Amino acid sequence: MPLYSAMRPICFAGFAGFALAACETQPNSTTVSASGATEIRIQPGLNCYDNKCFKYNSNGSISVNGRRDTSPPAGVSLASGTLTPAEFSATFDKGMKARTIGESNR
Repeated sequence: MPLYSAMRPICFAGFAGFALAACETQPNSTTVSASGATEIRIQPGLNCYDNKCFKYNSNGSISVNGRRDTSPPAGVSLASGTLTPAEFSATFDKGMKARTIGESNR
């Protein structure tokens, strides 16, 4: 049964709302240090904060969706298990600068 033209926008809006809701990710938990600074807990797997996400791999590398694995930026240690918001953003930015998965190594 074809949809009447008046119903098409309603159906599209319903599907779009469902797709957007299904893609939301939970941000990593944060703590406040003794000095009052925000710290973001990092764990193996997907890590998200401030609408930015990267994957932390067990070998110490990071990756952003669609990009190749790369090392964290100089001066950022993921071994402590926490990052400041500035370190998180720098790590995400470094992941975004990595080659795309389909890009050749030329």
